[in-house]
Amino acid sequence: MLVPVYDILNCGPNHRYTANGKLIHNCDSINMQNIPRTSPIKSAIVAPEGCVIVGADLSNIELRVGLWLAGQTDKLTLLGSGFDLYKDFAADVFNVKYDEVTKEQRFIGKTSQLSLIYGVGAVKLRTAIKLGSGNDFDESSANIIVQRYRDTYTCVVDMWHDGATVLDNIAANTTMTYGYNEFFSVDGNKGVLLPSGLYMQYPDLKISFIDDKAQWTYAVRRGRDKIYGAKVFQGLTQATARCIMAWHMCQIRKRYKIALTVHDALYLVVPEEEAEQALAFTLATMRTAPEWMPGIPLNAEGSFGKSLANC
Repeated sequence: MLVPVYDILNCGPNHRYTANGKLIHNCDSINMQNIPRTSPIKSAIVAPEGCVIVGADLSNIELRVGLWLAGQTDKLTLLGSGFDLYKDFAADVFNVKYDEVTKEQRFIGKTSQLSLIYGVGAVKLRTAIKLGSGNDFDESSANIIVQRYRDTYTCVVDMWHDGATVLDNIAANTTMTYGYNEFFSVDGNKGVLLPSGLYMQYPDLKISFIDDKAQWTYAVRRGRDKIYGAKVFQGLTQATARCIMAWHMCQIRKRYKIALTVHDALYLVVPEEEAEQALAFTLATMRTAPEWMPGIPLNAEGSFGKSLANC
């Protein structure tokens, strides 16, 4: 039997690693940011006596942010109304009614939505579907799915092309705006200004030509990395999603102490009698759009319990 030994608020002095006051890693062999869903470790991380852990996470946050930044308002409106975009896309691909989409088809729709928004091609999509479901589409079928997405999500595709222009402007040290309602400012060599006030930067950005095809690269810690329009969009979408999460945390911490964050989820430790109130407050906060991103339909889910496994 696994004995609960990790008190989420009092983990002891050894290997207690924090960032911005949040516990992110507590030993040499356990990465708090990458614990599998079914890991028994989650059952071993418990709240102190008389308290419970309240957990909440943002739903489909990258998908929502990406569609908002692209101005893909038709699909964003559906998502905000409670429509399942994974089923919606699967119904289109498999030519079935929305209510007749199977679990397996929905998985393919989900994998497609979360991959194709960032410009993934047929080969990588086919691999992702096979790894996740065991289904192996032929190359022709995978190409059909990719093209169906690009024909439907035209505003997203435009963001990939505009992302390449972002790189041109950074390299030329000139300015432009990028995204829906001119959301981002590109300030030349400084990079792209984020809602946090920080910049997304691509140090030592350079272009080369291979078989007459342009390829941008920039300096990273261990050499150079490739960058292109769709990857610019991906990085800015993920960075903006994190800015939303941080904004929510700032509102929540005015009332409750945040004990842990894991990607798009956060965890509080509150007295047992405050659990329902704390969960309701947290969910209401995380469903609220920041004033600098009006109209984005956010959603969050959560629960509470004695251990991390219950949240």
